[in-house]
Amino acid sequence: MTDLLPTVLAAVGTAPDPAWRVDGRNLWLAWLGKEPGLERTLFWEWRTEGSNQLAAMRGRWKLVITNGGKPELFVVEADPAERRNAIAEHTELSRTLHEGLRAWLATEGSGGW
Repeated sequence: MTDLLPTVLAAVGTAPDPAWRVDGRNLWLAWLGKEPGLERTLFWEWRTEGSNQLAAMRGRWKLVITNGGKPELFVVEADPAERRNAIAEHTELSRTLHEGLRAWLATEGSGGW
């Protein structure tokens, strides 16, 4: 959703007003297959309806921390239901994603876990 506004605006030939401070990126050329997609890590938190979940996603990998528990790592393409924790096989990747998540939380002022 972060990239939707700048992408749709690019599709109609305009860009977001800089005063809007949009975080998303224009992916229009990637959607058209003219450029590769952006390689970046996305972060989010879900703290509502009795759920407390933090996540970091890069490419096909998703690191999840639920209710302050231990991090879990999933391959979302192969395991969309997130049932097989692959953290033991990919410790360095999980460590990198976890560090990025902590750094992002520090910028959000949420205090982290």
